[in-house]
Amino acid sequence: MSETSAGRLDADVIVIGAGIAGLIAARELREAGRDVLVVEARDRVGGRVKSSTFAGVAIDEGGNAFSPTFQPHMTAEMDRYGIETIKITGDASGFRTRGAGKLFVGAGPVPVEEYASLERALYHLREGVERVRLDIPFDEQDIRDLDVSFADYFAPLNLPPATLDFVNSWAVHCNCNDPKDLSILHMMRWFAGFGNSIWNYYGGAADTKPRRAQAYIDALAKDAGERVHLNTVVQRIEQIDTHVEVTTRDGRLLTAEQIVMATPLNTWRDIEFSPALSEGKQTVVNEGQLGGGHKFFVQARNVPTFGFASSYELGIGVLLPMGTQADGTSVLVGFLDADRLDVTDKAAIQKAIDGLFPGAEVVAVESYDWVQDEFARGSLVAFRPGQLTRLDSATRSAEGRVVFATSEISQTWSGWIEGAIETALAAVRELESARSVTV
Repeated sequence: MSETSAGRLDADVIVIGAGIAGLIAARELREAGRDVLVVEARDRVGGRVKSSTFAGVAIDEGGNAFSPTFQPHMTAEMDRYGIETIKITGDASGFRTRGAGKLFVGAGPVPVEEYASLERALYHLREGVERVRLDIPFDEQDIRDLDVSFADYFAPLNLPPATLDFVNSWAVHCNCNDPKDLSILHMMRWFAGFGNSIWNYYGGAADTKPRRAQAYIDALAKDAGERVHLNTVVQRIEQIDTHVEVTTRDGRLLTAEQIVMATPLNTWRDIEFSPALSEGKQTVVNEGQLGGGHKFFVQARNVPTFGFASSYELGIGVLLPMGTQADGTSVLVGFLDADRLDVTDKAAIQKAIDGLFPGAEVVAVESYDWVQDEFARGSLVAFRPGQLTRLDSATRSAEGRVVFATSEISQTWSGWIEGAIETALAAVRELESARSVTV
């Protein structure tokens, strides 16, 4: 452990936040020989990974899905800890979509007469995706014309009703936001990561999860070390010449050479930084990210066999089957637009489910509200039109002795566990590089 003229430091590095990014950073720094202290505002570790049970089924109310094919860091983590994984993609029994007041059931998500329109939409999307580079910050690329809303990007195609509904459902499925509010560039980077293919995404690229995400969190927390302080809310971060001082809400003062800021982007506004953050970072903090939707679980009777269901018209981006219970009820998981469908209103959920599965009866609904969670302040990450091509570099830039690691700031996998791991590893490299220069 280091010392300064001010006295002995509490740690070489303080990691703020014990979500996956923070725990990965702590583990890697410990393995590099650094003394690490982790502080976490909640009474648990894991951040936005939260396991629970619903209708007798193990569920993950936060993140869990990953792609073994396209997301190597998460795959390596599962192998490292011997975590059992399972497939989560629906079976091959077809689509159930609703648009223009009609229900469509079949091999495709739109009626046959609109297949050509869907093809045009996919080709138009692919043209944009192929221009997106994942090795250069978005604000350094000539792609401002792609940093526009879903609605504006597809408007020139004049898509027919069912196809437009399906296209709009992508905004809810991927980011739980209105197509008018969400930048399509944010989603394009995902498709670029999935080999420039929307069907890789829909067809099963993100089809795997830990059987129980909590098992991974427990294993990771053990490797992150014993110095994890729970119920410790950071209020102020002050950089001194030789070290950083962290003041907690309850008045404690902690000191270290360096800091890893590993909390969600929207929570940065709750911390006082001295000196103040750079202009670009302050803009990022003030604007925040949209992420306001909900992952939700439904137990229902009389649900027919299906593979994939969605309806922008109903406010549902996607529904997937999780299995059938002994009592004959089905458990479904999906994402909805909270501005148009209130997950706490069982009658509203019943109406939406009936629109996709006529005659189905909702028994129970479960959802965790990450937006109202003080230490998340948002769910699935979503950026507004123009944010990425103005502020992408600023989201990741270090601020003196403070580096940042959170899924939202990942170049490719913003919003995924893979992104949390990716940014944590990058933060550790940056800290070690900076330290080697000063030592």
